[in-house]
Amino acid sequence: THLLNHALRTVLGPEVEQRGSLVADDRLRFDFSHASAMTPTELAEVEIRIQNAIIAGLEVDAVEVPLADAETISGVRAVFGERYPDPVRVVSIGVPVQELVASPRNEQWNGYSIEFCGGTHLEKTSDAAHAVLLSEQGLAAGVRRITALTGEAADAARAAGAELLAQARALEEHSGEDLLTAHDAVNGAVEQAVIGTVHRHEILGLIEAQRDRIRAARKERSSAGVA
Repeated sequence: THLLNHALRTVLGPEVEQRGSLVADDRLRFDFSHASAMTPTELAEVEIRIQNAIIAGLEVDAVEVPLADAETISGVRAVFGERYPDPVRVVSIGVPVQELVASPRNEQWNGYSIEFCGGTHLEKTSDAAHAVLLSEQGLAAGVRRITALTGEAADAARAAGAELLAQARALEEHSGEDLLTAHDAVNGAVEQAVIGTVHRHEILGLIEAQRDRIRAARKERSSAGVA
């Protein structure tokens, strides 16, 4: 969740603010301020940034810091409207909190995930294993919601998405009745499968690219039936 928060600000801009979240052991829901739907490119970049941080195996440090000192750390994030205790727990990914406190105005810290948070955290990012964004949608005016999977659930979604993507890419190799059969199989599966939104966008784009050929194949089938 922390990595997602940081990736969203990096990709969409520093005006992105957390509006709420739900965290479980294998999934998360994250609400944030943003005026419009994210593009497939933006979603892909966010997912790549999270996965790269997981692969890096960054250490997660959590230390209580006097609130006045913590608030001066460059890049530190807090939930909008939340009141925090003094001292406040600072959770930093990839850089020890003591380094932050020793040089709070260092602009370098903007490149790290640093938050006020009292929740439960992994010891290092690699413990999350995998991350897949499932969906991104509007929740209210100016508020968006992302759902995601981690760990084994994310790995399964990634594998399922890769398999359907391969099938979608293979559509161009088919023609006639074989094309219609392959299209119906992929199109039906993508609607039901638990796969990432990045894979889903790419698969649907490949299906759309075959629209004219599919229409022609259906017309040919219809003509053959009349004959």
